[in-house]
Amino acid sequence: MNRGFKRGTWNFFEASHGKGSPDGVGGLLKGTADRLVSQGHYIPSAEHLYSALVNSGTVRVFYIRENLVDGAINKMPSHLPAVPSTMGIHQVVTGAPGEILYRDVSCPCTARQSYECRCDDTHTFSFEVQQTTPSLPQAPKGNSKENERLWGPDSIGQWYALKYDEDIYPGVIQEVMDTHVQVKCMHVAGVNRFFCPLREDVILYPFEDILRVIPPPKSVTSRHVEIDKDIWSSF
Repeated sequence: MNRGFKRGTWNFFEASHGKGSPDGVGGLLKGTADRLVSQGHYIPSAEHLYSALVNSGTVRVFYIRENLVDGAINKMPSHLPAVPSTMGIHQVVTGAPGEILYRDVSCPCTARQSYECRCDDTHTFSFEVQQTTPSLPQAPKGNSKENERLWGPDSIGQWYALKYDEDIYPGVIQEVMDTHVQVKCMHVAGVNRFFCPLREDVILYPFEDILRVIPPPKSVTSRHVEIDKDIWSSF
């Protein structure tokens, strides 16, 4: 997250038998080193191996000095809780520092949904990383008194305006968590036009993407609804 990434996912596929591109690159480098030694090159250390591989031009390699490795290890937490059932995990998803979702089966949802869905017996795990910002946000300034109760018990079942990839959606709060809220969202059909998908779209949103409380969207056609025009113009 500190590198600018907003979310990430890792998937393990048994069909690969644990082998992948890194194994192929490692095999190539090992074979290149064996060939160089057979040709008379003297490689007594990692730095000599690096120089030999750079000169061979086969694969682009980097030399990381021991002090940098030690420094990185020293910055790592000394104690981290273990994720349960590690050997059975096939997908890990993260959308907040120290928080992951994990499943025994990789999610079949769309790319957008798979980061935050709850398919296939999804579990939540926290490494209890200390945050520099408060976990519960303050109500946005300039909104009504109703917005001052954003994260109280009354927020469940309320309509809110949400932001996702710079688009705005109406949705109903289903559950309030420590760092996210679970929202049942509508889909976009045009500018301030939304509809209910055939399959419920329930997603976890970070607090900063919840814009404000809104009245229930109004019907404009037999299928489409809109957010109140005055509220929409304020976004």
